[in-house]
Amino acid sequence: MLDGAPDYRPAAVAVRQAKVAEFRRRLAAIPVSSWPVSQRVDYLVVQARLNALDFQFRVQHPWISDPGFYTEAVERVAYAELPVKGDALTALQGRLNAVPNVLAQAKTNLIEPAAEYAKLTIHDINTADGVGHACHFRTVPGRRERTAGTLILLSVPKRSNPNWCLRRRRPWPPWMILIHG
Repeated sequence: MLDGAPDYRPAAVAVRQAKVAEFRRRLAAIPVSSWPVSQRVDYLVVQARLNALDFQFRVQHPWISDPGFYTEAVERVAYAELPVKGDALTALQGRLNAVPNVLAQAKTNLIEPAAEYAKLTIHDINTADGVGHACHFRTVPGRRERTAGTLILLSVPKRSNPNWCLRRRRPWPPWMILIHG
């Protein structure tokens, strides 16, 4: 964690990648041939998950190429069910306090943004209701607030396609959370 947000700086990612490699090595060393089918299925499920993480680390690199990787983390906060009290309130405050840190990491870490991922992220931001897009943060769409605001989302390298560059302040729908960067 980095100031309340998951840490996706290169050194932290390298540590996680090494841990996944170690877990894969340890898993491969487990003799499962004598296990019942149900336990071998569980083994294969764990193996598949570790293989997916390995693929994410070696090939996909969403923390450097996919703006949605960061906006999805912020979206969860936007669709919190209110009111909350006690421990739930403390947890929500922690997630709210982490939003600037998540966006700051996005500005730093997104060094190879993919145009299609950026287009999808913009679409998701403009159309998200917390129910669809496989983001089931709530069971029914909430009332969209009529608060004018500007979302400063990301800063991408100058070499990026100007059709999707989010370097400047971009007006978003009036219901979007107001975030100043």
